[in-house]
Amino acid sequence: MVCFRLWKKIAKDHQKYHEAVCLFLMPVFLNKDKTLQTKGAKIIVKYGDPKSEKIRTELIFYKASLLSDAQNLLVKFLIENETNENKDEQNYEAAAWHISQPIPSVESIDDFIFLASQIFNNNETYHIDLFLEALIRFNDTFEDEHFIQLEPTFNAAFKRKETVGFQHLLATFVINYGLLKQKNTLKIFSGAYLGFPTLENWSEKRTPFIFKAYQQLLLGIFEFLKENKKLPLLSVPEYTPCWITINTLVDKLKVYQQQKEKPIPFDLEIALLRVEKENLKKGELYAKEQLNEDYFDLLKPVFEQNYFSERYKQEFIDGGFNWKLGYKKIYKWNNTEEVPESLITIYNNKELPENASFLTHLFNSYHAMYQDDLIRSLYAAPYFSGSLAARKYNGDLSCSAYQYDIKGNIEFLDAWMKLNLPFQTVHYLVLSAGLFHKDKTFSGMAFEALVNKAVSEDFNFQELGIIIGKKVNFEWAPVKRFTDGLSGFINLSSSHNQAFEKLLISILSAVEKPVFNLKKLLELYYELLNQNRTQVDESVAEVLKEWENENNLKKIIHQIKTHERKTL
Repeated sequence: MVCFRLWKKIAKDHQKYHEAVCLFLMPVFLNKDKTLQTKGAKIIVKYGDPKSEKIRTELIFYKASLLSDAQNLLVKFLIENETNENKDEQNYEAAAWHISQPIPSVESIDDFIFLASQIFNNNETYHIDLFLEALIRFNDTFEDEHFIQLEPTFNAAFKRKETVGFQHLLATFVINYGLLKQKNTLKIFSGAYLGFPTLENWSEKRTPFIFKAYQQLLLGIFEFLKENKKLPLLSVPEYTPCWITINTLVDKLKVYQQQKEKPIPFDLEIALLRVEKENLKKGELYAKEQLNEDYFDLLKPVFEQNYFSERYKQEFIDGGFNWKLGYKKIYKWNNTEEVPESLITIYNNKELPENASFLTHLFNSYHAMYQDDLIRSLYAAPYFSGSLAARKYNGDLSCSAYQYDIKGNIEFLDAWMKLNLPFQTVHYLVLSAGLFHKDKTFSGMAFEALVNKAVSEDFNFQELGIIIGKKVNFEWAPVKRFTDGLSGFINLSSSHNQAFEKLLISILSAVEKPVFNLKKLLELYYELLNQNRTQVDESVAEVLKEWENENNLKKIIHQIKTHERKTL
């Protein structure tokens, strides 16, 4: 803590230390506390020389973090630098969260053996797709020496016999393939029948339907392997993290057409769900040129705009799930504690028809999905991630007092951001929880996501602000967690300042009562008004009238109103 009284006394009593005192006080401008910055600025204005090159040069490094009141006080020290900094401002560009890269295919058996050793390590979700595609391609060329080299993979699979979810399903597939090809030649297979079922009989208690869909996919691939069919796997991603281009899918379907074969149903469905929505008009013309009517019809879900909305509930399409605020009972020994929570309303069917689609399996797999499986499913249906985001939110982010799976939260938000898709209501809920999260790493990533999306035309600040405002009003989480995070990004660029002002307007408009630390939200809003040189929004002006008699808010509301008069 800076002792302003001491440094003010030193400057007052010793003129020769004026410049040194001013330089020493500069780091106070890294703190986003308005009172501290103002105190520091007043001492510099009183005892500093506006012509001092040392003071002016040093102040440049703190310009971005200066709040408006301190900036106004120090205007004589800053005026000559404004032109250059405005030029820098115009050059600001938001860095892409993820730049999609081509995914190289597996070209040789040696490459395949290396990849096979990693498929249980959860490195990249597409590693398993590459593995399965290469397995079909090299299936009839494996020799005994190759199976000896694959022994570490079979060992890794055998060690998964006590696991659950996709890991156990994949291990079951690998072991069954080894049994199909080797007939117990390797020692690892001597006890395989005891540790694993046949792939057809694989199941778990309360297995989420999505795993049954994956089982059907692997069963289809297993039939290809038994019959030694040389057909391309359609759902293998072409670009990171999971994208397929329409022309590549058409080319692969042409191979099926030439061999008069039908695709594995869920392989085709996942491929269709992964098709990037770019150049679809040209892609449709290309498909009509290359495919006959029967095979072209397989691509209807890509080309027909209302295909999915006519078949599934709207909230699963647009992520517009209802959510509500309430209280959760936490039991501690002999005590019961009630804490605020917000829950998304989502229901699952307990039974599915025999011919249910991959998406139907996904939408009804709300419970009991583990983190790695969650991201795998996210990348299987990137445009339909709403139910998965709801699963993550309700399971780990619904209560700010008790938050779980921090590593998983970070991984999920990062995986979602890599898709670079427009946010839906459910994604705004996940982001809002991150902005209030008590873990600094996760909250830091949430604010990075906010900053990254702030300059996107498709980001709805009003919707995010209303969600945050309702949570603030309900006292769902401490306001300070949010204000401390956001204040660090003020003055990042004028575009960000304008976006953040929109966000604050929506938040304040949704707050119905003076909650604890509301003052900090108002101080942020006041700062953004000054930086953006804008007038007070009418909806905010209305709520200020209701709060102006609150003792701890009188001063900041007066400052906001004074600013309003200045801009008229």
